[in-house]
Amino acid sequence: MTDNFALNSRYHGISQQRVTLADGREINCLGRRLIPDTGHYRAFAHHVCREGDRLDQVAAAGYGDPLLYWRIADASGSDDPDSLTRASGRRLLLPLPLEVASNG
Repeated sequence: MTDNFALNSRYHGISQQRVTLADGREINCLGRRLIPDTGHYRAFAHHVCREGDRLDQVAAAGYGDPLLYWRIADASGSDDPDSLTRASGRRLLLPLPLEVASNG
C-alpha cells in the first residue's frame, strides 16, 4: 500500500498493512511505530521553556513547522508531550532528524 502521509508526519514511512479479522473482514491499518531510544538523538538546538510555551510553538520556532512537535516529544522520551513545556526553565532538545543524526 502507498504511503499517503506528508513528509512532516510522524507516520510517514510507516508500513501500511491489510489485516483479516476473525470474522473474515479485511481492514487497513498502520504498522507499529517504534520510537528509538533517546540516546540515538543528536541536538541541533535547545529550547528553554518559559511560562505559556506550547510544544507546537517550540517546533515552529525551531523547525519552522509546528507539526514537527513529535520529534521533540520522541527525543525527550515523554509519553505526554503537553507536559514537556509545563515546567518553566526546562531545557528541551530539538533533535536533528534521525536520518541525519545517524549519518554523522
